[in-house]
Amino acid sequence: MMVVLIIVIRTKKIINRFINSGTVTPGSAKTLYELNIRNSLILNKLVRRNVIVEISPERFYLHGDNLEKYYSARRTRILIIIGILILLILIDGFFLSFNLF
Repeated sequence: MMVVLIIVIRTKKIINRFINSGTVTPGSAKTLYELNIRNSLILNKLVRRNVIVEISPERFYLHGDNLEKYYSARRTRILIIIGILILLILIDGFFLSFNLF
């Protein structure tokens, strides 16, 4: 659980660096050095999902539309996981009420 929290915090930190520096269009693309971001697995994941777009060697910007899609997909995954957990709790309570196990 702690690992997930660290990943979420570091992802948000990377995204905020782009937003705070105004690197949100192809014309404002910057190097990772200029943004004080190191190349990492989290950054690579954001690049693979086109949240952060590389327009030329080592120049990146944050793609706003894809960021919204990324957040929407993450919210959907969280809701599905919560739904499954609730369902499992209800099933467990149902079977425990009949002392079947």
